[in-house]
Amino acid sequence: MKQNLILSKSEKEIMDKFWENEEGFTCTELVDASPDRSWHKTSAHLLINSLLAKEFIEVSGFRKSTKNYARIFKAKFSYEDYAIKIIMVNSTADSRKKLMYKLINEATLEELEEMKEIIESQMNKIKL
Repeated sequence: MKQNLILSKSEKEIMDKFWENEEGFTCTELVDASPDRSWHKTSAHLLINSLLAKEFIEVSGFRKSTKNYARIFKAKFSYEDYAIKIIMVNSTADSRKKLMYKLINEATLEELEEMKEIIESQMNKIKL
């Protein structure tokens, strides 16, 4: 199933909460953690179902909530992974190269050293 990467404003607000909290939320906890939301409390279940269908979140367990058990939802990937997916889908190889060059030119010496280690590690994996 090809993933739909387009998020509505409300879906993005919910995903921001999931990306901030890796442990996940029940629907009620999500509503309580989002006092500045643009979506209504009654819409939370619909938005969660939409994010489940788009494969942005998954059920990671259950938590006792008063008399019942509630599903715990968590993000399936990080915000950084999402940003990379958006870039990969919406750009050409040439524009990705330009973006990498721009990132490298803006990086600090410490960031460049870290990038160098990551690149060398990845190159060693590919050679195997």
